[in-house]
Amino acid sequence: MEALCNKKFIIFLSYNNPCILSIHQWPRSDTCKTSSQQDPNVKLPFCTTSLQAAPASHCADLKGLGMMSIRLTRYNITDTRCYIKQLLKNNTKKLDPYVKSCLDDCFELYSDAISGIKQAMKSYSSKRFFDANVQISSVMDATTTCEDGFKERKSVVCYSTFNYEHSSE
Repeated sequence: MEALCNKKFIIFLSYNNPCILSIHQWPRSDTCKTSSQQDPNVKLPFCTTSLQAAPASHCADLKGLGMMSIRLTRYNITDTRCYIKQLLKNNTKKLDPYVKSCLDDCFELYSDAISGIKQAMKSYSSKRFFDANVQISSVMDATTTCEDGFKERKSVVCYSTFNYEHSSE
């Protein structure tokens, strides 16, 4: 009798919460694995951890995971821009002129990236996936350009590279 009640409860939950049935078929792991194999910029542990942190990711289908990753990218870009702004504001006199120049460039790049990621969200929501992909690529290029500016001097380490390398340890 108890086993029958448990089965009825699970069936009840599955009708009222479709996430229950999709947990074992959840595409997050496969999506991150495939993405990391196809794009050297996508790191499997970072992808998986990021999507696990998104509350609704456990119930999301592939399209939902795509929007979540775009949204997470937007939050990261916005936070990084804010961090750069604080560095420039609070350390103006202490910064090496080369570093200040790099940070100014990065601030500009990240400012442009915010509008780019917003446009990518609109394109993705409108199912214009090709446009969204182009816009996201542009955003990723901006972040890479920022980091490359710091690499011109070997003694200077970009803060985002330092944070990224240490976040995977």
